[in-house]
Amino acid sequence: MAYKRNKSLNKINEEKAIAFIQGASGETNTSAEKKKKSFVLFMDIDLHKRLKDYITSEAKRIETQNYIANIAIDEWLKKRGF
Repeated sequence: MAYKRNKSLNKINEEKAIAFIQGASGETNTSAEKKKKSFVLFMDIDLHKRLKDYITSEAKRIETQNYIANIAIDEWLKKRGF
């Protein structure tokens, strides 16, 4: 009898779980990240050294090499109308 009782409790719990999942909704405060594509960028050694020095000394956490390069390229293209 105990087995049948557990089975019925499991069924009730399963039904509650299904109802909970179906009624669940969520919100995010941030939009989904844009997809990114890998791109090799060759830069002057002195420029790379200056960039590394900035990143290790003064940069905020978000200011990575990729972030800085993306911002710079985006601004450069905007100035040219692209």
